[in-house]
Amino acid sequence: MMHKMKNVFLWSLGIFFSFAVMQGAEAVESTYIGVFGGPYFATDANSDYSDTTHHDLSWSMGHLVGAQLGYRLDHNWRLEGEFSYRRARIDKVKDRDTKVETGGKGELWGWTFMANGYYDWREEDWKWWPYFGGGIGFARVEYENTTNGFTKIDSSDEVFAFQAIVGGAYNFSENWEAFVEYRYFGTVQPKFQNEANVSMDLDVGSHSGILGLRYNF
Repeated sequence: MMHKMKNVFLWSLGIFFSFAVMQGAEAVESTYIGVFGGPYFATDANSDYSDTTHHDLSWSMGHLVGAQLGYRLDHNWRLEGEFSYRRARIDKVKDRDTKVETGGKGELWGWTFMANGYYDWREEDWKWWPYFGGGIGFARVEYENTTNGFTKIDSSDEVFAFQAIVGGAYNFSENWEAFVEYRYFGTVQPKFQNEANVSMDLDVGSHSGILGLRYNF
């Protein structure tokens, strides 16, 4: 099912990109591209294994980078396709049954493809403005945990993803904008499996602070 969802999403994104490029040739500053990055704070997670063990995970600060292609419908509304990469290391692992806690060894990382919509709260002559938006898409989530004394796993899954975005932008030249954002990102629970056929579910969520640049055509 996830494979079908991914194909539908990619086809939709392709149609959107084609439409944006064609429209961009006819309307001033209708199409834009951008890059962004910033710190990535994965939320504490519960992991439940099929062998009846239960772990709590905390993460060190990670990083997020990405690129975007968007189309402005008018001065307020815009649509966007986004590709991003995020990564964080395990900080601590705790066994919920035995209460044993130790420094973790492993990582959580993934690639995401999102379709976003935004509302820019602005007038035509404003140089800066706030905005808010959200997006849906899919994520390929990779998880590795090799912490000594705990169930080891190195696996991946593809799942539905979503995000909420609040930010502000500043138009510092005719074509260039700088922007800053807060993002909450989450997915449905990915399912992983190790070589011993032990499977697990993992909660995936994060908070991020973003700095970025956009170029308007």
